[in-house]
Order: sequence, then structure tokens, then C-alpha cells
Amino acid sequence: DSSSMVSSICSPLEHEMLAGLLLAYGRTLFWGYAATVLLILAGGSWGWLPWAYLKAVGLLQSFFPSVYPRSKEVDQARWPQLIHKPSWTRLLRPHPERPALFGFIHDETSSAKGSEKTVELRDHWDASATLIGAGLTAIVQDDFSAAFTPAPTLCESLNGFSLHPDWSQLQKTVFAAGLVVRILFLFPIRLALVATSFLWLFIWAAYAACITINPRLRTWIAVKYSRIFCAGTGVIAEYTQKEHRPTGSGFAVSAHLTPNDAHILSADIPIATGHSYLVTGQRHTGIIGLMEQMAARIIPTLWLDRASADERRNFAENVLEAAKKPAPVLFFPEGYCSNNTQLLQFRRAIFVRDVDIHPIAIRQDSRFGDGFWSEDLFKDYMIRLLTSWAVVYKIIYLPKMRREVNESASEFATRVHDTIADASEVQPAVFDGSFWYKKAEQVKVRESQQQALAQLLCSNIEDDKENTPCLLVAPPVDRTLSEELLVPRPKAHAPFANKHSDQAPPPRRLSVTGGSGVLGCSHAMNIPEIIVTE
Repeated sequence: DSSSMVSSICSPLEHEMLAGLLLAYGRTLFWGYAATVLLILAGGSWGWLPWAYLKAVGLLQSFFPSVYPRSKEVDQARWPQLIHKPSWTRLLRPHPERPALFGFIHDETSSAKGSEKTVELRDHWDASATLIGAGLTAIVQDDFSAAFTPAPTLCESLNGFSLHPDWSQLQKTVFAAGLVVRILFLFPIRLALVATSFLWLFIWAAYAACITINPRLRTWIAVKYSRIFCAGTGVIAEYTQKEHRPTGSGFAVSAHLTPNDAHILSADIPIATGHSYLVTGQRHTGIIGLMEQMAARIIPTLWLDRASADERRNFAENVLEAAKKPAPVLFFPEGYCSNNTQLLQFRRAIFVRDVDIHPIAIRQDSRFGDGFWSEDLFKDYMIRLLTSWAVVYKIIYLPKMRREVNESASEFATRVHDTIADASEVQPAVFDGSFWYKKAEQVKVRESQQQALAQLLCSNIEDDKENTPCLLVAPPVDRTLSEELLVPRPKAHAPFANKHSDQAPPPRRLSVTGGSGVLGCSHAMNIPEIIVTE
């Protein structure tokens, strides 16, 4: 009887406490969501609170060790490198209009900034060994694939969903507390914000289909939509050097990390300008395609279907014509997304005309979350964003650039590319994304290496046949090549030998020019001599 009395007394109290907790939880979510939306619509922000939040998350990260080495020394092994790679093992492009070749093939490598002296190829055996060495280092760590993997966190990531078995009890407790915050608080608030941004765009797109909207209202709609969407995906952005913010005609050229880059840059447009960016990009299907169709009713857009050759040709002409209008064209010349550890090579299509280029550098702090889309499905990508701590960007507006006299389109594209890479503090890549995604491009690069090395070796062999004082014959059947190389050289019977000197002629510096006149090489080459006595 006493136990039933205690149960009857405690049960209502427990239910009341549970109801109170659920009510407080629901109110917290609602006011977090409502306050964010109201602040955005009113033109305000959370001020210093997001940065205080990042400091708190950084404090949680400090309980976990670093997992990637950091080094401030130039060209030392740091992420994404696992080993230190000398310059001769890398593919280099000393000039934008030349093919990318291995460092030991380019004679410019020895004078390149920050590169060590190139290896000297004495014969085709050295070339084979050098190629094998370059291939082995590429197997351990190549220079390009790291740009298409999830961005490094440089510390133990707290964005996962499982405990690490080697963590201490304190680390497991900290991770579990963070997981509760991410799933029970951040995820529902962000999901509501993303849904609100979609609903906002749908309502205004339907309104624009019936009634003409003036440019200032269109800009206001686009900016508010972008800010609500960015808040929903956890973006915390810092915009610097706003005096160089793109205005007027031309191209706003930016690095490309995510399909949401246009939202991040559009969120900083001054509404008073009365115009937004003309947004360009690839035409998608599914929910992204639906958003593109609705956005086209609010802001000027140009979408491209890469599968159509005619549409690609027309797109290039249309985007160049659009750059003459007062609003800047937002263009991503990389063509593909990367994880902000490298800046992919720019395509030169928009650099052929004499128009203003407004460079924009984007720097991501991947300790709190990664904006790079590495998943196969968009929903998986969005779930990861909604449950991450934050996606932190630093947007740097750079002074506008213009093509110089006697500067080719490729040289201008490379100059803009290197400027953005320096401001973003990332390595400039020698390839664009098509090299990673298209097998034909990989075959093309491999064949260019084979052709360049074959031209180098064949030219050196022909030169030695004409000038080297020796006779080259095949080794005997009963003697290996190694044994033949150990045969001492008879001074008295060496054909064409120099009577006044017993020393072998010094190695010559050779220069090879390919069929197109763009392949240069300068290496010491000395063919092994096999001397046959009379």
C-alpha cells in the first residue's frame, strides 16, 4: 500500500516536470528561430554572439589533440602532404600556355621560386629511375586529389556521430554533450530556417509571376532569402575590404567551395544599390533545380547544361554580353567545387574580352565545419551542414583587375588566379576540375608526359651519336649490361679517342625544342659507353 501511494504521488510530478522540460525546450527552439528571422528581416544581426559561440566551440576542441602536422616553414610537409616532395616530382606549369610537365623535364624548374635544383639525367636509365621515384611519391601523396576530399580540421573533429575508442572519459563526455547540442538544438532551428528560406522564395516567385517587381524590391528579396538560407546552413561569415566590393559592369570572380557560394556572396549586397549579382552556374535537377527556377523569377540568372555543346557555346557568348550591363556577373571560373586547400586552374572563357574583373577570395576555417560538397546526395550534404557546429568563412574583396596590353587571355586568367590564391592562402593548382572528373583529360596529361620525355631522350641520343667519341654496340649475349659497363676502357684502341687527354668529355647542357616550340629542357646527358677493342 505504501509503495502504491508513493507511485501515485510521484507520477503526476514526473509528468509535470517532463511537460515543463518539453515546453521550455520548444520555447527555446521557437525563440531562437523567430529571433533570427526577425533580426534578418529588420536588417540586424546577432552581433558578437556568433564569434563568442565559436570561441566556446574552440574551447571544446582544445580537449582533443591535433591530428595533422602544422609547419610554417616554406615547402615543408604539412597537410595535405604526408611527405615532403621535392619539386622535380611535381607537375609544374611555368607558363599558362605550356603543358604541365614533371619538374625534371622543365629547364625552368631550377630557377622557379622556392624550388630546389632539378635532377640531372645522364641517360635513359636515370630517366626511368626518376619517373619511378615521381610515381611512388604520387602514390603516397599526389598533389591534386586532396582538393576533392573533406577539408582538414587540423584537430579531432567534433562533427561526427560516434565516439572514438581511444578517447578518455572526459573527451567522451565533452563529445556527447556537443552531440546533444548539435542534434537537439542546432539541427531543428536550422532546418526551420532553411524551410523558411524555401517558402520565402516560393511565395515571392509566385508573386513575381503575376505582378512586375521593381529592381530595388527584387534585391531586397534576394538578400533576405540569402541571409535566411545562410543562417540555416550555419554560415558565419566575415566580409573584409568592402571598399572593393563588386559594383558596376564586369565579372565578380570567386573561388568555388559549395553550391551555396552564391548565397554567401549575395548576402552581403547593399540593398540600396538596387541590383544583385547576375548569378551563373550549372543547371541541376531535383530540389536544386527547383530553387534555380524560382530564383530566376527574382534575380537575373544564366544556367548552363554542360551536356549540350551548343548550350556551352551560347552560354559563353551570353555571359560575356551580360558583363557589359550595370550589375556584375557572379562567375566561378574553376568550374568545379574544391575544399579550399587548393585553387583549381581558371578557365579562360571570360578573360578573352577587355572587361573588369572583381576578384573575391574565400577562406574557410574547417575546424567548425566543412562547406565542401563531398557527398553523393544533396540531402546527405545538407544533413551534415545542419548538424555541424558552423561553416566559417572569411570573404576578402580584392581590387578590380583589367587585362593589360599584350597580355593573353591565359596569362590574365593565371594572374587573377594567383592573386586570389595568395589572398586565400591556398596553393594554386595546375589543373582544373575536369582533370579529376574526366578520364580523357587524365589520358591527355599522361600522353603529354610520355611525348615530352621521349623527345628529350631521343634528341639527346641523336646528339650523342653525332658528337660523343665512342662507338655504341649491343652487349654480347653471354655478358650482362652491368658486366659490360665494368669493362675497363683500353686507351690505345679506343676509336676516335682523344690522344691528348685520358679524361672523358664533360657532360653537355642540352636544349630540346618540341614540335610546337614550347618544350624546353637543359640537362646533363652522358650515354654509357661500351668500347669494343680491335
